[in-house]
Amino acid sequence: MKLLIVDDEQILRMRIKRLIEEAGLSFQHIFTAQNAIEATELFERETPEIVITDIRMPTRSGLDLAAYIHEKSPNTAVIVVTGYPEFEYARTALQYNVFDYLLKPIEPEKLVAAVLAAQHKLETDEKHERLYEVFRAHFTENLETIRRQYIENLLFSSETPADADETRQIYGIALGRYRLVAIQCGTAMETAQLESEYYCTHLAEQRIRERLPGAVTYVFGGLVFFLWEIRRDDPLDDNEALLGFLRELHGDVRSDFLGVLSAGISSASDTLRDMQMLRRQTSVVLEYMRDRNLREMLFYEDIREADAAGWALDTEVELLAAEIGVGSTAQALARFDRIIETSRAGDPSDLYSACLLIASNVCLAMRVYRGEQDMPSLVGPIIRQLTFEVAPESIEALRKWCEDASERINAVQRDTSNLLVNAVKDFIAANYAQAIGLTDAARHVGRNPSYISRLVRETTGENFTQLLTDKRMAEAKRLLKETNLKVQDIAERTGYNNVRYFTRVFKSNANMSPNDYRSFCSTFQ
Repeated sequence: MKLLIVDDEQILRMRIKRLIEEAGLSFQHIFTAQNAIEATELFERETPEIVITDIRMPTRSGLDLAAYIHEKSPNTAVIVVTGYPEFEYARTALQYNVFDYLLKPIEPEKLVAAVLAAQHKLETDEKHERLYEVFRAHFTENLETIRRQYIENLLFSSETPADADETRQIYGIALGRYRLVAIQCGTAMETAQLESEYYCTHLAEQRIRERLPGAVTYVFGGLVFFLWEIRRDDPLDDNEALLGFLRELHGDVRSDFLGVLSAGISSASDTLRDMQMLRRQTSVVLEYMRDRNLREMLFYEDIREADAAGWALDTEVELLAAEIGVGSTAQALARFDRIIETSRAGDPSDLYSACLLIASNVCLAMRVYRGEQDMPSLVGPIIRQLTFEVAPESIEALRKWCEDASERINAVQRDTSNLLVNAVKDFIAANYAQAIGLTDAARHVGRNPSYISRLVRETTGENFTQLLTDKRMAEAKRLLKETNLKVQDIAERTGYNNVRYFTRVFKSNANMSPNDYRSFCSTFQ
């Protein structure tokens, strides 16, 4: 790493250089320039990563130099030096992304701290850039696999990602309004049914990709899911185009090896957050055709309204129970109100059925958190209030019961989370001197590492590594302050086998080396 010091006063230039050299800061070269013009020439030739410049200089100011550097090399860290009268003037340096500014007379500690901070930022940025290139290359090389995992998550995950639409471009899913199509693959062959069905699935996906370049597909058992982008303004025209595509696809697999296809087609949507709902729609359509021994291409809108309405109620109640099961009280109550409002608009028996369905599904959600012996006392009172002619007060009681259930679950989850995080902290406190990591802590508390990582971050605002480092650094500072142990020994006692790495981590944490910290503490004892 290179440093450039710019000041029209030679004494100040030499003083800054001497302070940095005496502090032992690691620089390959330290250059000096007496004005902005000379500094510009040096910068173009040597490209230093850090520049320290005075603001007021003849001909061109330090701000002019900062503006030039910002244009040519935005990542260069510029530290400006100014006197009190120019303080407001120096504030304009912020628009040139100046890293820091120092007031005259320069205090050695602040100078060293500013340069250390600049070094740390540049090293961190460089590391992140290298990692980003590695990640980007891996992502590009494995885009197809990663996209399949993403689609699988959208289709089958218990909770649809809230940013599904924002991240679709990353995975190369550039479509607007669409339908989800689920193709059931079979065969007319009497032998090797299983093998032929799987081959039919493979062939169907292959043909889809050939006919629709860039199509988003996903294979699950004997099903091929794909997204059909709606391109025509007239919905009927687009439906006919989709049916025509599916008939041609059916003709291909049938002529190749007697493949037989049927397709369930969802309603249209313009958001990927609806994927699970659309998948359920395709399942309803395929089941509808199986029950009637049909082999055709059928839209969700085309099945009988009663079938769709019944499925919609089941799905909504399942989602309500799921929201209660994770303690999402506000979302659950909003969905409860929608279910009741919809049920009231139909046959009188619909409201009674909806209430019973809600009670039974919420019971299942609560069983995870309450023992079997508690169920009668929790469920019995609310069930007894539900009669065929559901009274308004019964609905209100059911709503309050759902709210209480969600709050109980929320409290249990919160207590469990706190207990787990405290157990992780205790594990760190007892084992920080060992070579431990997230996996060891997760195994200690009997949970998956990914779950513990998210839980620690959500509860403490820090990740596991930060908690571990904080504990190690606190102990290192105590040993430096209270003992005469060598830095090497302190490093080993706090879990670092490499003293150079320990020193780098300590500098990042305390803005000074371990030896400087010990000297600093001894001064005030």
